[in-house]
Amino acid sequence: MRYIIIFTFLLSTYQAADLSLKTLQNEKRVAYIIGNGSYDESPLDKSTENSQKIKAFLQEYDFEITYKEDASKRDIIKGLRNFNSNMQANGVALFYFSGHMIQVKGSNYLIPIEASIESDYHVLYEAIELDAIISKMNKVGNRLNIIIIDSAFKNPFGDKFHTKAKGLARIKNGPNTDIIFSSKPNKLTKPYPFTSKLLSILSIKGTSNKEGFTTFVKRYPQSYTSTSNEMFFFNLPDTLEDQDQKLWLKTLALGSVAALNTYLTSYPNGKYAKEASQKASELQKANEIALNKKKALELKAQEDAKAKAELEMLKAEQEKKLKIEMEKQALLTAEEKEKEKASLAAALVEEKRMAKESTPFIEPVMVLIKAGSFILGSDSGDPDEQPAHLVKIEKDFYIGRYEVTNVEYKEFLQATKRKQLIPPNWTTDMQPAVGVSWDDANAYTVWLSALTNKTYRLPTEAEWEYSARAGATTRYYWGDRDTSSRNSSWRSNYPDNAHDYAWIKTNSNDISHEVGSKKPNDWGLYDIIGNVWEWTSNPYTPNYDAAVEEETLKVIRGGSWFSTPEETTLSHRGSNVNNFESYNIGFRLLREK
Repeated sequence: MRYIIIFTFLLSTYQAADLSLKTLQNEKRVAYIIGNGSYDESPLDKSTENSQKIKAFLQEYDFEITYKEDASKRDIIKGLRNFNSNMQANGVALFYFSGHMIQVKGSNYLIPIEASIESDYHVLYEAIELDAIISKMNKVGNRLNIIIIDSAFKNPFGDKFHTKAKGLARIKNGPNTDIIFSSKPNKLTKPYPFTSKLLSILSIKGTSNKEGFTTFVKRYPQSYTSTSNEMFFFNLPDTLEDQDQKLWLKTLALGSVAALNTYLTSYPNGKYAKEASQKASELQKANEIALNKKKALELKAQEDAKAKAELEMLKAEQEKKLKIEMEKQALLTAEEKEKEKASLAAALVEEKRMAKESTPFIEPVMVLIKAGSFILGSDSGDPDEQPAHLVKIEKDFYIGRYEVTNVEYKEFLQATKRKQLIPPNWTTDMQPAVGVSWDDANAYTVWLSALTNKTYRLPTEAEWEYSARAGATTRYYWGDRDTSSRNSSWRSNYPDNAHDYAWIKTNSNDISHEVGSKKPNDWGLYDIIGNVWEWTSNPYTPNYDAAVEEETLKVIRGGSWFSTPEETTLSHRGSNVNNFESYNIGFRLLREK
């Protein structure tokens, strides 16, 4: 009968040196980051973006950083000197590279941005050997070195001299070096979001280097890691778990000789080493006694039926004991899987958070508008402005001090890869975004709301006119008259002039202008009249009480640089279909309080 104890333990998990939380908080952290993407041949779109992400991540966790982007060989060497001078014995040093690398004769080389490589011989003097950087790190006597490489995609250099080796060579990590590559040794991989996915895991509070790297490789099996026995946290826990005690409790739960020996190997001078030795010795003696008894019974069983029965009973007891040990191991394995599952779930949440944080956006300057009542429309205006009627604004809200500008809208276009039919260079950064349909404007509000966890939307027609009036009951918010169409000497004598407050047909030179360059209304809102029409959230109807005839027709308000003074009264209404784009239509945001 075979006697098998199935026991698997990740020995290195518990071999970390005893470190206090205070030590981890105070030890020096330095990093050298290189992001090379602008290669003449086979450029890498994401390399510099990835290097910027890890730079921001490490700065958040107190690393002193040497940073190089699209670096030449000279730049890399200068950076290495600075990195070397920053390192400190017993500290933590991290090296990160995103870009092309090549393996030649079992060594890995970083490809500088200007490298001209036609043969493996060229690699030796055009490129930088990774081992040379690691050697510098080892000489300082860091407590822990961390090497993170986002590379091993197909590059043009190896094809030129038909190198047989693919991807990166395996690195033998020392007892104090952690390594994680985006691909397995001697394998090529298709580019994938290695850096951002890794950072989302490492940023979880209390996740150790070993746990983070192991979790990542399980999620992305095309990657590779080799870890040391040193413990490290990018995001430190509130309290440091006693690893000695943690392993001891698991050892007691398993209660086998193999578990006790694992503990003693991990912590030969641990707090529980004496007890572990004693228990292991006792269990070993008991096992030897049982084994000797079994052998004696086997010999006797050949002649004695009673001995045979005792032998079967002993075998049954041993099988039962084995079954219990296997069940304990299975239970612990299941618990570990549940923890791993929870860790992955947390990583996905963190990944989404970091994705939001790394997405550039500009929140608009907002003005608080207090709830109140006003008369919407005009009985003396166009028929579709009638009837004038009392409207109550029930809740306070915020509205943009300015129309949404190009500098804000460009971030949305880049993040969502939306096409803009009207050339973005038609206006400058601080001019209002134009060529924005009603659908586009609403998509922008959804995007910005998701990034900020605030509720942005287009204002209703009533909210727009209430904000534009700023308490005024006149045709314009500066009065009832407009003298902008008169000659200049006449205009200079009248302050109630559209040209002081708005860009319209008679002063715009047929183009929009930078926001905020005219006088605001009494509530501090600029360009709410003129410059560009502004979408509202309402469907258009000829008067406010009629049923909506065409849902795709949406209300625009405020007039534009192409409008006459008559089109820029506070009650004037315009409309267009929801997918219409024009050089004179933009939008202003409302944020719910």
